[in-house]
Amino acid sequence: MCPCLIEAVVPVVGPLSVGYTTQFITWRYNDPSYWSPQEFAAHLGVVRVAQTFFRSGFGYDVQGVLGIAGERILGLPEAGFGPSFGGSGAIIYSPIPRLELRLSAQYSQTVREIPPAVVGGSSGSAVVQTTTSRSPSKYYWILGSASAIIYF
Repeated sequence: MCPCLIEAVVPVVGPLSVGYTTQFITWRYNDPSYWSPQEFAAHLGVVRVAQTFFRSGFGYDVQGVLGIAGERILGLPEAGFGPSFGGSGAIIYSPIPRLELRLSAQYSQTVREIPPAVVGGSSGSAVVQTTTSRSPSKYYWILGSASAIIYF
């Protein structure tokens, strides 16, 4: 697997910042039992509000993204790019300067058109459909996590 994430944000005023993020993920294998792309790419605008209250050690980080994302399976017609959006939020607690505890949640969604050769839900072993139309589809994920970060 080869993940790549580049993000650049600039402060606007107070805790508000805006920017751009791009993602590219690739992996070698796909599972023919479901739509399992081997490449994913996204170009997203970011709006972030983040602040730390140093006296208490608490902070927050909330962001929204809007842009386009696409995916493909090698050897099949391109699925193309479609609109993508999402949001995430984190509550942060730093009991000591080099330790950060986070509780976070994320929701993201992308709408794209699956090529007619894979409309049946399968990818690598799909039976080619007789129609030439593309089927709109959307996928989303919801993720919750807890993490501890130690800074050296």
